[in-house]
Amino acid sequence: MIHQTIKLGEVECISIYAVDANGSPLVGATDIYVRIRRKSDGYYLDWGDMTFKAVGWAILDKLLSETDSSRDPGNYETSFDSGAVTNLADTEDLTVRALQSLGTNATLPPPAELQVRRGSIDSIGVGVSRSLGLLHENSLVDSQDYDLDGNLVSARLRVFDSAVNLPVIPGGTETTGLLFEYLITAGYSNGRLDEYKIERVT
Repeated sequence: MIHQTIKLGEVECISIYAVDANGSPLVGATDIYVRIRRKSDGYYLDWGDMTFKAVGWAILDKLLSETDSSRDPGNYETSFDSGAVTNLADTEDLTVRALQSLGTNATLPPPAELQVRRGSIDSIGVGVSRSLGLLHENSLVDSQDYDLDGNLVSARLRVFDSAVNLPVIPGGTETTGLLFEYLITAGYSNGRLDEYKIERVT
């Protein structure tokens, strides 16, 4: 097991390497299990109905299967389907611990941390796209409005997925490749800029 972050809905392979008292791979064990604890409230996963509970588990410990005693000795695995859990929040930190029911002949790795995040990859991608747009990559400012002194008071900022889709004529309604749209407003005091806003529209 290692420290790992997965997206909510993904299936994580839980792999345990067990050795005996002499440090040799432990083969043929039928009593190696895994237990998962939710750190936010101390609840444990019931593998029977895939729900974190304080009491009343049907299956508290999930039996691991030996992968291959000859080609992969000492390795035991199972899978954890985060999408099947009934009560996971958008952000969860879990502790995954291996144990042996008899506890007599296996040396097991220490507990590992598993982080589950909803939309972690997608949200980062959207955030990067928005940041690049506000840095004026593949963006267009148009529909400007000025006051009597010639100062810009409002405009539209649109961000596109590529330079190819940037409108040729400003002020249009083209939507091909449009990612985001913002409203720019500016305020002045005694002829000097004292407020500048960029508000998200879409």
